Amino acid sequence: MSRSFDEAFNLRRALDHGWAAFKAAPAPLIVGALLMQCSEGGGGGGGGNWGRALQQHGSDDSGSGGSAALGTRLLETGREARQRASGAFQDLYGEMSDALGGLEPAVIVAIVALVAVLGLVCVLAIFAFRCWIEPGWYRLHREVLVQGTGRFGTLFGAWDALLPLAGWKILAGLVSLGTFLLAAIPGGACLAWGLVRENTPLAVVGGVLVALIVIPALWYVSLGLWFGPRLVALEGARPVAALERSWDLSRNHRWRLFGFLLVLMLVQIAGFCLLCIGILVTRPIAETGATGAFLLHVRPRQETDAYWSRRTRPDPGEPGLAPPPPAAPMGAPG
Repeated sequence: MSRSFDEAFNLRRALDHGWAAFKAAPAPLIVGALLMQCSEGGGGGGGGNWGRALQQHGSDDSGSGGSAALGTRLLETGREARQRASGAFQDLYGEMSDALGGLEPAVIVAIVALVAVLGLVCVLAIFAFRCWIEPGWYRLHREVLVQGTGRFGTLFGAWDALLPLAGWKILAGLVSLGTFLLAAIPGGACLAWGLVRENTPLAVVGGVLVALIVIPALWYVSLGLWFGPRLVALEGARPVAALERSWDLSRNHRWRLFGFLLVLMLVQIAGFCLLCIGILVTRPIAETGATGAFLLHVRPRQETDAYWSRRTRPDPGEPGLAPPPPAAPMGAPG
């Protein structure tokens, strides 16, 4: 019988066990955190730029009509986009031709195709690397929590989970994309029709609907998918089975899981603010603690009570668990 969700996802215990695990095996955990950080992808800068842009628009609009001014800006942007669309391709071709010394169109197309192929190869290589290192990262957490030691071989030895995790990521990406498209239909239709008809109130309503429907829908789905990678890496689940079980494990617990993960994310952000290198300490602590909570929730209590982390770091008010009995000497009666 495993622990209940509320008992397993104890924030204080997760951070305590994560800190103990980091002290027990700092080198492989730091290397793993570095590799995970390097393979996260390159979308953070764009999100930050969009955030700053929206902040700037918000401050500009604060004294000049608020939503109406924002809707007017959207309409003006749509008109300008339509006016410039007809000559955009010719301008792009002219700039590329000048930059490449007046090459023939076929040569320019070949160069662009080669760059696109190389970019796709790089993306696939990063994706494959991530699908290889992420299961080893979770298994390293488990090893330290169970035994009190961690090996680089565990971090780099999860070849068997590469294809299942790749399948999981593709499946989860399709689920998230489908959720976004379905949730964006009402607001997106209003926004597009408002821009086409130059109807400011309708465009504003569409933008508000997109925010009010898409964000909660993606939040709900992402929390339902959170268990999936650990189920694939630690439980050997196939992608579809991991999706079904992850959804079941998160049922009726999304708010509690959200609060748990939010605090762990803030811990990691705090480490990133410490000259950026602090993330190599706070990420192992936070993510090992999260893996420990996952194991306490899905594995039998008798098994998890024998973990090194449970025997050396009992909960407050709980007596220390007895260490496992020593192995009987060779030849002793059973």
